[in-house]
Amino acid sequence: VRRKGVDKQYLKNFSTKFTLGGRMEVDEWLSTLLFFIHKGHKSGISHDAHKSWVEEIQSANGVYAATFKDKKSSNETLNFALSLMQSVPEQYKVKLNPMTSLMLVVYALECENRGYNVVPERFSPAFFDTYVRWTDTFQNLYGGKLTVNGNQMPPFKDLFNGKNANAILTILAVLDEDWENRLKDCGLIKTDPRVSFGRSDILKKWQEQNGKCFYTGESIAEDNIAGDHYIPRSLGVDAGGVTEYKNLVVCSKRMNIKKGNMHGDDFVKMITLKDAA
Repeated sequence: VRRKGVDKQYLKNFSTKFTLGGRMEVDEWLSTLLFFIHKGHKSGISHDAHKSWVEEIQSANGVYAATFKDKKSSNETLNFALSLMQSVPEQYKVKLNPMTSLMLVVYALECENRGYNVVPERFSPAFFDTYVRWTDTFQNLYGGKLTVNGNQMPPFKDLFNGKNANAILTILAVLDEDWENRLKDCGLIKTDPRVSFGRSDILKKWQEQNGKCFYTGESIAEDNIAGDHYIPRSLGVDAGGVTEYKNLVVCSKRMNIKKGNMHGDDFVKMITLKDAA
């Protein structure tokens, strides 16, 4: 895009206020996010700390050093970040600049670390709804509130002017307070920390099913069985997505992969309709 005689590039899912004169701005945003992911965000980030970390994970010729083993998880996180930014409603896109986008992703990752499944379609609108209301000088929700270092809190948007610990931790504290009693509406689903069923429970359930796949009724060998959450963990504890015997069914490994993250009821209906066709 050419404006006022200057060539500028714009990221598709950002505001036009996030201008890119070249690759440096993009590289800085990505490396800052990766720094927060791998080094933590609670101490903020300074130029020196950022520079030292980049040098630490790169070899002399500027490529990743062999010691950096987190490429896969980094790519997964960047895809997650993209889904969050794509879910920002159009009326809030103008506020999606480098710092707000960083904090959007950082808070989502923080919530995941606390054991929540993040639903971008609800999470991103809720984030900017808080941003607008806690910035509004008429509502003055920040009045009488203190930043984590004990000073009077400014309008929320002013906290996004720096990447220091005070700004970042105060941003997260405001979001925690504002969302405390409406987590589900904000796209946070509490999940069971227990991920997998024990082998003994899987074998017991398989025997109760007479050695047959729960979904197809076909006999399956012991080396081909998989324990499946009938109600997916991603739907949350309140919906019954728990790693408990009552939510365990045994199926073939192929059917387990095919079902993916579907609710058992929906998967059974799909199979029934397919067989009837």
